[in-house]
Amino acid sequence: MKLWAATAGGESRAYRREIDGLRAIAVLAVIFYHADFGWFSGGYVGVDVFFVISGYLIFTIIFREKSSGNFSLLRFYERRVRRVFPALFLMLGIAFLLSLLFLYPSQRESFGSAMAAVALFLSNVYFYRNFDYFNPPTVETPLIHTWSLAVEEQFYVLFPLMVLILWRFGQRALLGMFVLGLILSLALSQWAASAYPTAAFYLLPTRAFELLIGILVASQYSTRDFTSISRYLGYLAFVGLGMILFAFWFFGDATPFPGWHALVPTIGGGLIVLGAKRDNLAGRLLGSRPLVFIGLISYSLYLIHLPLFAFARITSLGTPPAIVFVTLTGVAIVLATMSWRFVEQPFRRSGFLSRNRVFALGLVATLVTLGMGSAYREQGADWWSPVFSNFPSGLTESMARAKGFEDCVHHPFCEVVPGSDAPLSYGILGDSHAVSLLPAFQELSETTGSNGLVSWSGGCPPLLGVYPLGRVDQNQQDCRMRNEQFLEIIKSENIPRVFLVAMWTMYNGGGYAGEGFGPLGLAKNDDQDQSTSRHAFVAGLEMTIGRMKLRGSSWSSFSRCQRNFSLHNRSILMRTPLSG
Repeated sequence: MKLWAATAGGESRAYRREIDGLRAIAVLAVIFYHADFGWFSGGYVGVDVFFVISGYLIFTIIFREKSSGNFSLLRFYERRVRRVFPALFLMLGIAFLLSLLFLYPSQRESFGSAMAAVALFLSNVYFYRNFDYFNPPTVETPLIHTWSLAVEEQFYVLFPLMVLILWRFGQRALLGMFVLGLILSLALSQWAASAYPTAAFYLLPTRAFELLIGILVASQYSTRDFTSISRYLGYLAFVGLGMILFAFWFFGDATPFPGWHALVPTIGGGLIVLGAKRDNLAGRLLGSRPLVFIGLISYSLYLIHLPLFAFARITSLGTPPAIVFVTLTGVAIVLATMSWRFVEQPFRRSGFLSRNRVFALGLVATLVTLGMGSAYREQGADWWSPVFSNFPSGLTESMARAKGFEDCVHHPFCEVVPGSDAPLSYGILGDSHAVSLLPAFQELSETTGSNGLVSWSGGCPPLLGVYPLGRVDQNQQDCRMRNEQFLEIIKSENIPRVFLVAMWTMYNGGGYAGEGFGPLGLAKNDDQDQSTSRHAFVAGLEMTIGRMKLRGSSWSSFSRCQRNFSLHNRSILMRTPLSG
């Protein structure tokens, strides 16, 4: 995308290659982060660099056109539709087709809800209400990266209107409002990063200061002559690059964010935009052909890479090896290049379709996507999927019969075979991964004429006396109380056998290969580190087993079943007695 920067001396029609180079660095950092390359533990801040670039571009365009007297709000939004919609809806179409092939009913319903939210540019609100960005399930959420696009578009709707209102009061008043907005947003972000971290991460009010940093840079770049200090600007750009790289390498999932930590990559990005020129070393490095190429396709690349990564994880029995993500990155670059060449570029040309047709197509695409997402959300369990057709018929029938388990989402305790007259001979206590064994338990119960009591809750390990510190959506006291109540029921009903089911590694080390750590504690204010969590894990397991023995119950432990239903765990279960 070419940038025409208006300066104090007139309008400079010079394409800034270094801006595309900065885009390349930002998008590659995000990709490396999503690929779980440990040396880019803070790669997620690439999005913050994008916000600075977006703020810079939006003000530069508006300032240039307002200064020349030909700014049109309708034309501004037309450019946004041409820029954003084509590649976005192409990505949604690809992700939708992949979801038909690989997602399970509960995943489809979530995907449909996210798809509808994306169509309305409200995905940041949806994910705020349903996902902690740094928790393990998000790596299997194909559309979670669209939250940043929603933040930008919400800002793009409001900002031009604000400029039109304040322009009449002069540039000084406009600049004062930018500074005030930046300070208020930063203060809110710093407070919310501790008090409401999920809201701080996803929502516009706590992210607006990042775009405003880019806007302030643009206001200076567009109105001041930096000729007298031009030889020092390159040094500023290198300082900015160092700040960004520092954030990439030393920030991590545990870094409170955004808040003041976000100033490191965003001020760094602002210094690069301000200081990198084609006639200094920083500008020449960022303007190199490989970086410029990646920068040109960065929008499509950002959109397509995460669905590919997410579906790779969903269809894998474990965390895919690094070579898979390297290969998928190559595939994403190819797809993004095609999208940029044959989708993005044609639509950006003003001669390609009239304004009315562009708006009409955008509306149709939005309504179709909204309808598909809504239908998917309501009927996800009934859509055809070759994954289910490849299952052994007994398993397919078992999973279909297990629909009664939907009640367990709303009730803390439920029966394995709802409405059965069979006595309760066993219990199942677990976190959300216990759900993957429920169809097999139901099949076995019907075969043996038995029944069981189920209690599960996401992020709640089946251990007594511990607090799940890592889940903001898991009320810690409810988790402990649920486990205690379950044990009391086991005692009162004289249930002889209990199955403890969880992804145990998540609580003492993290996920399949160390990713996705869910810390535990023996107190609510314990440190969220691995040593403390392992100590709490051991103590909780000893307490749980000890109290079950006192109540005369035996126990068995199952590890987390794989994402697509574990045949291995099912075969073990089928050989396990359900009582005694």
